[in-house]
Amino acid sequence: MINLNEVLFLTPKNDVVIGRPFFGNGFRIESIYKNDHYSERKFKILKLFNKENRLFAFDKSLIKQYNKIVVSECAQISSVVRYIYIYNRQSDIKAYFWNTLRGEYIEEVKKLQKMGIETYTFDQGDCQRYNMKYNAQPYPYLENIYFDSSEIKYDCYFCAADKDRLLTLIKLKNALKDQNISFNFKVLKEKHKNYSKESSDIEGIKLIDKFVDYTTVLKESSHANCIVELLMKGQSGYTLRTMESLFLNKKLITNNKNVVNESFYNPNNIFILDNNYDKIKKFLEIPYETVPKYEKEKYSCNSWMNRFFEVEK
Repeated sequence: MINLNEVLFLTPKNDVVIGRPFFGNGFRIESIYKNDHYSERKFKILKLFNKENRLFAFDKSLIKQYNKIVVSECAQISSVVRYIYIYNRQSDIKAYFWNTLRGEYIEEVKKLQKMGIETYTFDQGDCQRYNMKYNAQPYPYLENIYFDSSEIKYDCYFCAADKDRLLTLIKLKNALKDQNISFNFKVLKEKHKNYSKESSDIEGIKLIDKFVDYTTVLKESSHANCIVELLMKGQSGYTLRTMESLFLNKKLITNNKNVVNESFYNPNNIFILDNNYDKIKKFLEIPYETVPKYEKEKYSCNSWMNRFFEVEK
């Protein structure tokens, strides 16, 4: 175990998922960009004069205090790390990516690796594709989660952006209706997609225009017997839904086949979709088996932070 007081975590510190929940765990947290806001236009202009650091929320005096630094995925992350190295060549820097790599972030990872920076991800597929290291996502906001009401209002719950998952959700919805299984499905619409062509198929699924705040998602999840997780195309790492099911003691229906490799996997708790929709009702009738506390501890932010700096055997 490392001394967490020696660690600096650079992340959007006001973010409700990868910022605020990490406070009070021993390590120091500071924002990457001022007001947690990145301006591409300002960055490009300042970079012409090698002054892009004026957008950063941290300065060289802070960097010099820490030799263990974790930097969250962000725009221009290679420039952020390069600035850190200018003022502290002794720092052991780790870069963590919370999302499946796409677009410019693929190039950013390559730049970091050329600099000798260890890059980490939650996605096993990206580990193989881009020579990254694996570190399971932490879930500090779920560690002590509690809701006054445990009333079950529906069997299955799904709330996420469309991102080409709607057709799979429609297929699942139809299977649940055929088996008399209740559900609460919400899908955030894509801005330029026409949903009128699928209106009859969508019936029973609520289309929404704005993100549901995370506290509401957790409360609505707590009223379900089972949480539904559908991965986006190309994704292999599990999402928040998996961890919500673990910490809320809920069953999980997922199309992530890799979950069988996780130590918390239990076929009585987790149902893997694979042209077996007709077996969902039987799965839901099997009693939930409580997952040991030590399994959940692996996903605390302290365990996550320690894994970056533990000595490889």
